[in-house]
Amino acid sequence: PIWVSYYFSRRLLMNLLLVTGLETIRPDQPTMSTNEKHSTTLSCTYDGSPFSLLWYRQKPGSRPEFLLRARSRSAYGSSPPARFQSTTSRTSTELSITNATLTDSALYYCALRVVVDKHKGHVDLLISSAVLSDSVLYYCARTTVL
Repeated sequence: PIWVSYYFSRRLLMNLLLVTGLETIRPDQPTMSTNEKHSTTLSCTYDGSPFSLLWYRQKPGSRPEFLLRARSRSAYGSSPPARFQSTTSRTSTELSITNATLTDSALYYCALRVVVDKHKGHVDLLISSAVLSDSVLYYCARTTVL
């Protein structure tokens, strides 16, 4: 994934992340903002057939926090904020935040989870539209399904 800078002001600014791999996902708008007590919707468009779609957020000085997994219906993390909901179609996923507060100011990530063919032996990561000032952190993890 490409990690972009965190922005903070009295208005809530939310950035989306582009994650690419076997499938692609991209934010519809790279930066979103709203005022306190208003609602906003972050959206990403994806190609392919991912196993699941994920939403994360990262507050300054903290590690990314898993928010929810979305597919045809939403499945949330361990303690979902009631104001956060997700809807997903065949080509896009949205994260809606109602009654926004300053504590919602963060960097928001939309990501794909894909199933890798174990016989292929590798995963290809394609990064597009990166600029020299982008901060980058890559994660590749193998999970065992019993």
